[in-house]
This record gives sequence, structure tokens and C-alpha cells, in this order.
Amino acid sequence: MATKEKDTWVEPAENPESHGKIIKMLKDKKIKYKLSEHKAVRTSEEAAEARGVTLASGAKAILLKDTGKKLALEGVPYYLAISSASNKFDSKTFKKLINCKSLRFALP
Repeated sequence: MATKEKDTWVEPAENPESHGKIIKMLKDKKIKYKLSEHKAVRTSEEAAEARGVTLASGAKAILLKDTGKKLALEGVPYYLAISSASNKFDSKTFKKLINCKSLRFALP
């Protein structure tokens, strides 16, 4: 589990069992896949470059937090928005979509 000490983010350890389960599922279902490794990246552009593909071929995942006094959806303070990596995120449209008054990017 990740911990936060004096505003310092500690990356959680990877669980090798999760990777193994995904590979097993792909093999069991005879799904073709290509496993590639690259350095850690922070942006969609960096990820596309590391994979040697176009920006549009990837997806970006954006973790958002409802910061309104009353949550748009009771008990749901966080949302995961996923879009094409080549699209710019439109927070106004997303807020309308979930009927949220106040939204920000989630902190680590």
C-alpha cells in the first residue's frame, strides 16, 4: 500500500502475481500480445515514443477528485476518465457529464 509521509509519495511495490495472472489469461484465451518493457513515463507523448507508436494508438487515464461540498455521486469522490491519448481532456464537459460542481486532478 502506498503511504504518504510529510507530503512525500512512496510508490507502492508492484505485485508480480498480477502480471502473471494477466499473461496466463491472455495465453488461456489464445490472445496475441506483445510484451515490451520501457522506462517509466509520465505523459502520453513519452509513452507513445517509448512504444514506437503514434499518440492516437494509446489511451490516457486521468484520475479526478470531486472536491465539491456535496459529491455529485454519494460515496464516490474519485473518477477515472479514459480517452484517446491524442485528445485533450475537457474538464468542463466531464463536470457536466457527471453533474459535478468542483473537480480537480487527484494528487498522488
